Amino acid sequence: NKLMDHPNTQIQMIADYDGDISGMLNTDFSGVMPILTTRNIVMFPGAVCPILIGRKKSLRLVKDMERHSNTVFAVACQKSVDAESPTMDDLYHTAVFAKLLRLIDMNDNGQYTAIIQALGRCELCSVVRDEPYLVGEVKAKPEAMHAADAEFSTAVQKLRHDMEEYIHKNEQFPDESIFAISNISNEVLTVNYIATNLPVAIAEKIQLLNSSG
Repeated sequence: NKLMDHPNTQIQMIADYDGDISGMLNTDFSGVMPILTTRNIVMFPGAVCPILIGRKKSLRLVKDMERHSNTVFAVACQKSVDAESPTMDDLYHTAVFAKLLRLIDMNDNGQYTAIIQALGRCELCSVVRDEPYLVGEVKAKPEAMHAADAEFSTAVQKLRHDMEEYIHKNEQFPDESIFAISNISNEVLTVNYIATNLPVAIAEKIQLLNSSG
């Protein structure tokens, strides 16, 4: 069996912010940087995801990031889970800037879980090299921050309620999921949390990521 990313049986987390998040989502890190590729996870701006690291190149990347804290890299999802060493053509080009928060040794099987914080959206322009891990040229994609208004707040509340109902009815989500979603005060991050965890096809999530800016 192909090693997949962190399974959906444990919900992705999201960082919460009480103040203005535009600085986090619109910081321009454009340039050449490492690219972490995922098989079945699309990260949205602001999300914090635990990702199971199995491939050697991915492990080299996150260990390098662990040694160089606060180094920004990009996270891009591949089009097919079967691509073992994805190239430019194998990847969706809309991605996110990210930082490694923590690397956890799973001990029993030599695998690691990387806790990763997504920042703003970006576009993968080219792959520069693929050793010791994938490195590419990345360009920032500015976020169009939604102004707070009653209509948007009402829509977010409805979306939050519907997601909580869905979680209640699905055993794949742990009980902590309801607590997590109910304690996100920032409305934009609430939407991104839900988008990260929507039970839809990867291609549909990429469309959402493309249209979120």
